[in-house]
Amino acid sequence: MLRVEGEPAFHLTARELEIVKLLASGLSVRAASIQLGLSTRTVESYVKQSRLKLGARNQAHMIAQAMNSGLIG
Repeated sequence: MLRVEGEPAFHLTARELEIVKLLASGLSVRAASIQLGLSTRTVESYVKQSRLKLGARNQAHMIAQAMNSGLIG
C-alpha cells in the first residue's frame, strides 16, 4: 500500500484515536470509559486494536507511536 506524503502511516478509527488521545492526556482506561459512556472492556478492546495497528508493545509505546507518527500532538 502506498502512502500519500503528509498522511499518517497508521490508520486508526475515529473512536480509537479519541481513546488514544484521552489516554495520552493522562486518563486511565476506566476514566476514559466513564467519560465516553462505554464499558471498560470496550475501551480495552479499542486500546488493543490501536496497539496492534501501531505495532506497540504496551500502552505507553502506543501513545509514543501515535505521537511519533503525527496522529496526536
